[in-house]
Amino acid sequence: MKEITINEKIQLKLNLPAKALGNWKVVGTTADTILLHRINKDGSLGSNRAHNFYKITTDIFEKITPPEKKVETPKSPAPAELPALGVRKSRWIEKLISKMDSDPFLQNLLNAKGKDAIRLQILDDTKPERVGGKAYSSISTGLKVWMGRLRKGA
Repeated sequence: MKEITINEKIQLKLNLPAKALGNWKVVGTTADTILLHRINKDGSLGSNRAHNFYKITTDIFEKITPPEKKVETPKSPAPAELPALGVRKSRWIEKLISKMDSDPFLQNLLNAKGKDAIRLQILDDTKPERVGGKAYSSISTGLKVWMGRLRKGA
């Protein structure tokens, strides 16, 4: 159920009665009206007495409520979509990426693939469940593995 607040500014602008002031929750809708129920200060619905209900037209309701914003989906995976990691692991990954960024050859790889794709690959490489064990577990061996991949063209 959607909650709305009608303040004095809105009341005067839309020429609503004094009863309309307050916090309301939508409890029913029809094609041309919206039924509102008053909300108490603690967030619960008011009693079922008549003064706690208010009907407004859908035209007025659309003027009171702000239009809903459409959320666009990002084209590349955002860092928030990466699996949840511990602080130590995430810092280790960032340190490895910064070392890769300082090497001119690996920097080209970072730019070509993207840092998020490299992060995901690092996570796959360092999983204990990986077939054949972890590919690397330190920054120095990680750099060696990535340089080897770069030489092989992978």
